[in-house]
Amino acid sequence: FIKRLLQHALPKSIRNNICQILFNKYVSSDESSIAENLYMSTQNIKDLVAEDMYIGSHCFSHPWLSKETKERQIDEINLSLNFLEMVGSCTKDWVICYPYGDYNSETIEISKDRGAVAGLTTKVGLANLDNKNYLTLPRFDTNDFPQ
Repeated sequence: FIKRLLQHALPKSIRNNICQILFNKYVSSDESSIAENLYMSTQNIKDLVAEDMYIGSHCFSHPWLSKETKERQIDEINLSLNFLEMVGSCTKDWVICYPYGDYNSETIEISKDRGAVAGLTTKVGLANLDNKNYLTLPRFDTNDFPQ
């Protein structure tokens, strides 16, 4: 319940304020230092691409796409493709992994129009490539296997 409130149920400004308060109280007041140590840098991603790793789209700011307007979804996907291009990743015949596994028919239409050849959902299962529905592929997550 709390996770959903902070992800999308509350207005964005309220969510941001609550998250900032919780982060400062329980993690650190130095958010940039934590981020620098926790997340990959743009250079790290460029290095992966240089080593022939595939980097696909997870959108730009990781929103629940079905809760966004079509225009906002277009912006998210376009910004993501711009980022992929900037780090040297292929933006022709690209793959999208929907944030939170969340998408709608507009998301699929936008992705397809921009050249996506596959879309990964959070539906658990083995992808059947014979059904030609490449923009809604199920997958296995590491959490789907016994630890």
